[in-house]
Amino acid sequence: MTTGVTAGTAAEATTRPPAAPGPRRTAPRSRATVAGIVAVLAVWLLGWELVVRAELLSPLFAAAPTQVAAAAVELATMPEVRAAFLAAIWMFLVAFAIAGTAGVLAGAAMGLSRVAYRVFHPAVLGLFSTPKMIFIPIFILLAGFTEISKISYGAVSGFFPVAVTVTAGVGMIDRRLLLALRSMGASRWQALHTAIVPGSLPSVLTGLWYGMKHALLGVLIMELFASQRGIGHYIGLYSSTLRPDRVYALVFGMALFAILLGSLWRWQEARLSRWRRTG
Repeated sequence: MTTGVTAGTAAEATTRPPAAPGPRRTAPRSRATVAGIVAVLAVWLLGWELVVRAELLSPLFAAAPTQVAAAAVELATMPEVRAAFLAAIWMFLVAFAIAGTAGVLAGAAMGLSRVAYRVFHPAVLGLFSTPKMIFIPIFILLAGFTEISKISYGAVSGFFPVAVTVTAGVGMIDRRLLLALRSMGASRWQALHTAIVPGSLPSVLTGLWYGMKHALLGVLIMELFASQRGIGHYIGLYSSTLRPDRVYALVFGMALFAILLGSLWRWQEARLSRWRRTG
């Protein structure tokens, strides 16, 4: 009798569906993280305000957060400053689009073709490790103080990290998997979208992230070196006229744009990589 009951219980346990996992307790941790960031930011801003108000730093070169905020509102009402800010964002987007497209295609070609890898990869890797700022005079000489020089410099700055990272990612795909697909009669397109693209997607996203940062940095550097009416021009103008509040407002405006762009990119990367955490 006991044996029958035990057997029945065991059979019921084996056929019973597994219990659903409980909800992840990430909300309290996320709230604590946000609260910590807000607290640190508040303390930092308060300390900055007190230091400037006590004139521990010269008011000719420092501005309090309240003054920077007032200057930001004032600059936002100036059409020429808004146009310069939007122009810088537009130039970055164009530069990143060029760098990302060219970098992914070049990286895929070098990762899939041994001939392309041997011919082009040493030069790409060498230029990637070379400081790009030494080429600024060449860009100014060829394109002048125009938007073309800023876009081209940003695109070149963002191209190399994308190409190098994508090359490494495509090269890490298991060749035996590609050989198995070919032996089963898969076409190049089927091998591309079933093995190559999913296998190299994390490296592509990482490369695009680095390329985005370098493209933004390249455009901003050219804005400072070769700008007659852009953000760099206004930063230089307000620096020479001793308006640190406006200088800080412009710099923090671009920094805020970079932070928002990075947050948006990480969110999108998490969505695209969700399939890796399933199963």
